[in-house]
Amino acid sequence: MPTKTFNYTGSIQTFTVPQGVSSLTIKAIGASGGSANGGTGNPGLGASLQGSFGVAPGDVLSILVGQSGGNNDESGGGGGGSFVWFGSGAVSLSNLLIAAGGGGGATDTRDGLNAVLTTAGTAGNFGGAGGTNGNGGLSGASNDGGSGGGGGGILTNGQNGVGSEPGLGGIAISSGGAGGQGGSAGGDGGFGGGGGGGGDNSVSGGGGGGGGFSGAGGGNGGFDVNPDGGGGGGGSFNAGCNPVNTLAVSTTDSNGLVTLFFATRGIPFCVE
Repeated sequence: MPTKTFNYTGSIQTFTVPQGVSSLTIKAIGASGGSANGGTGNPGLGASLQGSFGVAPGDVLSILVGQSGGNNDESGGGGGGSFVWFGSGAVSLSNLLIAAGGGGGATDTRDGLNAVLTTAGTAGNFGGAGGTNGNGGLSGASNDGGSGGGGGGILTNGQNGVGSEPGLGGIAISSGGAGGQGGSAGGDGGFGGGGGGGGDNSVSGGGGGGGGFSGAGGGNGGFDVNPDGGGGGGGSFNAGCNPVNTLAVSTTDSNGLVTLFFATRGIPFCVE
C-alpha cells in the first residue's frame, strides 16, 4: 500500500488526494515535551492515533506535524500536537479528521505528563487545569520563578504563565499553532500549540503544557506552597473508523509524525 510521510517542518503542509484514491488511513503522532538540562524529570510523550477516512481525488488535506518542546535549565516546553484536517483553510470542529496530543514539559525534579486519548487535556503535574472542548489549557500558579504556559487547543490559545519569568501559552491551531515562548530558563513550546516552560535560573519554573485537540495545563513554578510541576499532556481526537489509538509513543527525534496510507483499488475505507 503506497504511503506518504510528513515530518516536522515548522509550517502547515498540504496534500492533494491523487486520482484513483477513495480511502486514506491516517496515523498521527504527537511530539514529546522538553526537559530541564541535567534534571531528573522525564518529559511527557505524545499520543498516536490512527483511523480510516473516505476521500475523493482532488481533496486537499492540511497537515500540522508537532515539534518537541525545547529544553532549558529549569524546565522544558510542552510538545506540539499533530493534526490533519480537510481543506486548506483553518482547522475547525467540523473539518478536523485527527489530532494527536503532545506531551508535557518536565522540570528539574518532576515529570511532564503523557498526552491522552480523550479530547480534554490533562492538568499539569502540580499545575493548571487542562482545556476542554477544543480550548487551551490554563497556566500553573507561581510564587516566584515562573509557571508554565498552557497548551493551545484547536480553538483557543493556552493561558500565559505568571511569575518573574513565565512561559507563554501555546497558540491555537486555528490561529497557526505556534509554540509559546519560554521564560529565561524555560524551554520554548513546540509548534503545534505547546506551552512555554517557566523559570529564571534562581527559582524552579513549571513545565509547559502539551498542545492538542484541547490543550494541557502548565506546571506550577516556585517552591513551598506551589511546588514546581511538569506540564500536562494534550488531548486527542479521532474521527476515523477502524481506530488504533496508543498512549506514550515517541519518535526517534521526539518530534511528531504523520503518515498517510492510501489504497488505489477502491478498497472500502471502513470494514464492518
